Amino acid sequence: MLYRIQTIQKKLPANTGALVISPQNRYYLTGFSSSEGYVLITPQQGVFLVDFRYFEAAKREVKTAQVEELTRLREQLPALLARFGIQTLLVESGYVSLASFAMLKGICQGVELPAQNALDEWLLSLRMVKDEEELGYIRQAQSITEHAFYKALDFIRPGVSEREIYNEILFDYYRQGAGGMAFETIVASGPHSSSPHASVSDRRVQAGDFITIDMGAKFNGYCSDMTRTVAVGHASEHMQRIYQTVLQAQLAALNVLSANKTGHEADAVARNIIDQAGYKGAFGHSLGHSVGLDIHEEPRLSPGYEKTLPAGVVITIEPGIYLAGDCGVRIEDMALLLENGCQNLTHVAKELLVLK
Repeated sequence: MLYRIQTIQKKLPANTGALVISPQNRYYLTGFSSSEGYVLITPQQGVFLVDFRYFEAAKREVKTAQVEELTRLREQLPALLARFGIQTLLVESGYVSLASFAMLKGICQGVELPAQNALDEWLLSLRMVKDEEELGYIRQAQSITEHAFYKALDFIRPGVSEREIYNEILFDYYRQGAGGMAFETIVASGPHSSSPHASVSDRRVQAGDFITIDMGAKFNGYCSDMTRTVAVGHASEHMQRIYQTVLQAQLAALNVLSANKTGHEADAVARNIIDQAGYKGAFGHSLGHSVGLDIHEEPRLSPGYEKTLPAGVVITIEPGIYLAGDCGVRIEDMALLLENGCQNLTHVAKELLVLK
């Protein structure tokens, strides 16, 4: 984990420091979770400023930076900058408000705080590629997710509500030791399934429904993400055709996905299959997104993403068809990009499942 701070240090010009504020990036750099704190990176040293509530635990657990108790930021930060000869301070901007930036600028008199800087880009680039420790956490999160999915299948029948299914999933997450949901679980039945991000409701499942379940657990801060659509009782020919089109698009995208391609290329493969099947306009979101400490990270699989994808990225592949007032289908796996192809981290079958 120390290499993460060292990578930032190597990029810093002389007399320049970096201040990291967001919980996700603090955790990424220190391995320590706290509701508040600052990581100051200078060419010579990393310093983790954290308040009394976390100080003793951080001193024991943090190995990547010097831990100091945060008491009065207005005094401590300028003193640290002076100690390390910092004349320019790069502040993480993606998670800091204008008011917070103005406050930092006010207390760091004589130090330049450029509004535009490369720190966010450096952190983004680092977090794109997962190391073995991160992959282990993501795999464990996915294992928890899959177990909860199978438990939910045993529970689903006509008459149960979306909210009851949701609660069964959440309960199983915690029973397995998850840190919670990676995002708000989606359980969308019948006509609700035509909304990609439907809110869970008290609607009760009926025979002949599609149910789309988009779910992901967290483990040690890292997310998983998986979607499956199942039918209850029976599936009409219309439903089967939609499902098979989405499955064909998803499998085709997985087949072409690899590092050194663009996000646009993979998206186009899936989108063309759906369009040519007569559902043009029914796949209104992008094909996928990277997953890590945040559920939506860069890079992305989307029509406008022309950057080359690096190996080591964990990314979702989730085409869908959504017909308003009728039904919807989404099938989503999570895969690790390799130099030649990808490794699917999702192990739940994708053939149309009709629950009897």
